Amino acid sequence: MSITLPTDPKKIALIVIDMWDKHWCNGAMDRTKVLAPKVNDLVNSARDCGVLIIHAPSGCMDFYEDSPARKRFLQEAPPQLPENQSIPLKVILRFPKENGKPKLPIDDSDGGCDTGQAYRGSQDDVWHRQHDKIQIVQEADFICDDGEGQRVFRLLAKRGITTLLYAGVHVNMCVLHTRMTSMIWMRQWGMNCVLIRDLTDSMYNPKRPPFVSQEEGTEKVIKFIEQYGFATTILSGELKSALEHKFN
Repeated sequence: MSITLPTDPKKIALIVIDMWDKHWCNGAMDRTKVLAPKVNDLVNSARDCGVLIIHAPSGCMDFYEDSPARKRFLQEAPPQLPENQSIPLKVILRFPKENGKPKLPIDDSDGGCDTGQAYRGSQDDVWHRQHDKIQIVQEADFICDDGEGQRVFRLLAKRGITTLLYAGVHVNMCVLHTRMTSMIWMRQWGMNCVLIRDLTDSMYNPKRPPFVSQEEGTEKVIKFIEQYGFATTILSGELKSALEHKFN
């Protein structure tokens, strides 16, 4: 799908969601290994074009405690708003809901693992850092946690950023709605969100409705995102060409 990019690369950011080093689900972990070098390629190209890169490996801030990119985020991003305050919604999204959450075209209520578990302990103990195939440039990038969505949005607004590109996993969960850095929040706060649809994946078990392949389940969620206005979508190759043509 064709998208219109701002005329200034400083008005664009790319956020990498939950591309962890490990996962409790074998299939998810294997697919992340394949995605990581591709995400890295686009991240490097986008950064070279002047796009801000934000790494958001949820639950891994202990690993990045002394990281300059993490410290820069904490220093530059406006503080989190008090609990009794919130960012006003600028865009009202109307989409089918179930128990207050998006009613997706796939059933991920079993956790969505399609291959069996690689780890049976606490899910949050599995991942420790972002996948090492994705480079973090400490003097240029930022690192944030999943609960810091308000700070991320206010940082973007402070810098005049209007377009947020999404890469990472999983499109039916952390990318779409379960994290404060997800599209459901950023879009409603007024950000122009763009999903890079070949640099994402879903947690979906084909043994659950609608009984399609894991890849088809991912595509169904991407179409849901497009249909209900959470984001426009683009392929990574198209985006890379557009960035390089516009800003190089």
